[in-house]
Amino acid sequence: MQSSDVLADTGFKFSFDQEVLHQLEMQNRRRLYAERPEIWAHDVLGVVLWSRQVEVCHSIVNHKNTMVAAGHGVGKSFLTAVLICWWIDVHPIGEARVLTTAPTTAQVKGIVWREVQLLHRRSRERYEEYKQALENGQSTEGLPDHALPGYVTSQATWKSDDGLELGMGRTPPRGREGDAFQGIHGGVLAIADEAVGVSGDMIDTLRNNTTADDDRILMIANPTNPASMMGQIWNDPVKSQAWNRITISVLESPHFTDEGKKLPDAVMKYLTNKQYVEDKKLEYGEDSANYQARVLGQWALETGFILFPEDVVMAGLETTVIPDPTDEIHVGFDVARSEKGDWSYLYTAQEGWVHETSEWKVDPESPEGQYDWIPLEKPRKTNRRGLKVRYLDRWRGLPFFPIHNSEGKRTVSIAANERVHSHMMELGASQLRIDADGMGTLMHDAMVDVSSGEYQMIRMKGGDVSTPDRNAWYNHRSWWYSTLAEKMRRGMIDIEPDAPEHMLCQQLGGIEYKFASGTAESILILSKKEMRSKGIKSPDAADAVVYVVADIDTESMLGIQPGESFSLDLDAYTNQGIYGSNSFWG
Repeated sequence: MQSSDVLADTGFKFSFDQEVLHQLEMQNRRRLYAERPEIWAHDVLGVVLWSRQVEVCHSIVNHKNTMVAAGHGVGKSFLTAVLICWWIDVHPIGEARVLTTAPTTAQVKGIVWREVQLLHRRSRERYEEYKQALENGQSTEGLPDHALPGYVTSQATWKSDDGLELGMGRTPPRGREGDAFQGIHGGVLAIADEAVGVSGDMIDTLRNNTTADDDRILMIANPTNPASMMGQIWNDPVKSQAWNRITISVLESPHFTDEGKKLPDAVMKYLTNKQYVEDKKLEYGEDSANYQARVLGQWALETGFILFPEDVVMAGLETTVIPDPTDEIHVGFDVARSEKGDWSYLYTAQEGWVHETSEWKVDPESPEGQYDWIPLEKPRKTNRRGLKVRYLDRWRGLPFFPIHNSEGKRTVSIAANERVHSHMMELGASQLRIDADGMGTLMHDAMVDVSSGEYQMIRMKGGDVSTPDRNAWYNHRSWWYSTLAEKMRRGMIDIEPDAPEHMLCQQLGGIEYKFASGTAESILILSKKEMRSKGIKSPDAADAVVYVVADIDTESMLGIQPGESFSLDLDAYTNQGIYGSNSFWG
């Protein structure tokens, strides 16, 4: 067939024109996708973003630096995952990278990058639907003509089909922040998720990787810690000028506005509802730091501060301590103040060696020699000591002594003091640290009656103001809690996840502090009375843990015999070691 015949073939010409039109349409569409991430998300992933999420998307497009302070459950992590997928898809392979970090490895891998995996799988499924519809001559409207490239691993890494790293999530150890993303520049989207728990050095590393004009950086978090690097930048009138700051309140989310009527159920079910807000009002009070941060998305500069932000709690959950079975066991006992609402709690602590479950080293699967946390075949002993803390028991309404009726018959099977004693004997525990403020004094005396000289009893007086440094801690309770937070942050305390019978993590997250009147730096934990005035339940489990973890100088107790009682004072404390200057277990 001659060329004139080809030109005369109207069928060929029509086909040619359709292909050209399709290519032109796709070029326009891709330009639109680069400028409108929310449209890309709808077309490629089949997901809908609500208005404030869209605002964040536009900020990423139009601003080099973006900070988002948001309440709980407004879709922060999901939005972050969408932006990761969008950034990689709208750039040619090899011309863009995504770098993410979070306070802990579990947060990196288990939250944002888990969402990335699911979205990547969703795009593949939608593309398969597109191909099937095309093959069957059906409409392809609303389906993407491509899938997201490459694959996403369980180690928070996105690779192209030929092994090129397109995105990665890393949480390096302190002092090794520079190892996380060395040598990566140009076309970078850097994200610090839960950024209030990310160190200043790590944020500096991300900023050093985003120096090109087309680079972008996002810090997004629940604003629980004004002292964090993100908090300092946000609240500094000079430093904050380099950032586009966005505040998202839960009260602005679709469950509280008419926008919810227009959004699909698949979106609404993952957003915080009105019941959550009502619960937080009752639990913390509207004037509390927790309510302002977790509901309003605001920095609580004029109220209490949160002592255990999420990164500290997560550090406690990630720490692994393996105690020697021969090591002594101690018990912390918080005595209930109310038979109706509060609980008496028992927690145990046993010292042991901190064990690593992964190692920060070069990933053998990384073609560029990137560092990552590589799982170990079995836990490896470190040179650091720590404490394994575990829930033991709780109850409410039990009397100190057995109750008998008029006929002399016992009506309570076991009294509280007998219950504690039975636990002490079963565990072979050597020390009972008992709340000695208020009602705890009576319980202490009851314990003396049943202890039979089998273990030491330590009276814990949280209201005592004889702290090692009054300029730092107003009273013992404030010192104990501050020390617990620091040890958890340093990976020295091994706690367990919440269960219905012990909501330790939740209670720690509600502990607020302020600065004592007339001082600039003396930390004062809100009293239980102040908490109750705000509608916050008594942190009974947390108090028991504080008692059992508190630093006690064992040298000052050498003369104390089992069955004897010991009252703490200034000389009974030290900042050395796990429990004190002298390790209980060598």
